[in-house]
Amino acid sequence: MTVHALPDPSDVDPEPYVPTPGEQQALDSIAAAGTRAGRWLRARAVEQGERPEWCHGRTNPLLDLAETVETILASLDPGATGHWATDSRGGWVEGDLGVPEELLDRLDPYASVGLTGYTGVDNEDHWHGNQLPVEHIATLMVVVGCARMAVDTLANHFEQDLPKLARTIDHALGAGEAPPPAPVPPSS
Repeated sequence: MTVHALPDPSDVDPEPYVPTPGEQQALDSIAAAGTRAGRWLRARAVEQGERPEWCHGRTNPLLDLAETVETILASLDPGATGHWATDSRGGWVEGDLGVPEELLDRLDPYASVGLTGYTGVDNEDHWHGNQLPVEHIATLMVVVGCARMAVDTLANHFEQDLPKLARTIDHALGAGEAPPPAPVPPSS
């Protein structure tokens, strides 16, 4: 009887993940929605100015949030679920699904865009935070929530769920841009 030693798991290169055509289409749809959301966020930043007064000389955080959303939704990689460490530590290293944790940490709409007191209230009770209208705040929350959920979705049936999230983003972007409804004249 011959005994063969199995290779060390850290020496074995995993097969690269190749998405099916349906999975690739889902990944493309969420990346495209991220691009549209980034444009929408940048447009809100332009309306306020690159360094609005409430930022006290700092760059408008909507610009960073736009880049973060775009990067996350374009980086999703269902093949990056984890790997065996190739260094001396060995063992299983959890994957990041293409999105580093520090990038996910930037997906905080409250802290990143100053919705809860980026600069706070002055002595005369004047708010000095972001002055987005409520419909834009709601749109921003939907976009950020969908971007965060997109990462979590990769663990399951992302082929069906990512396009739904993309449609949700697009719906929120359209709702944030819609003009108010015309008043209905009283009937006689």
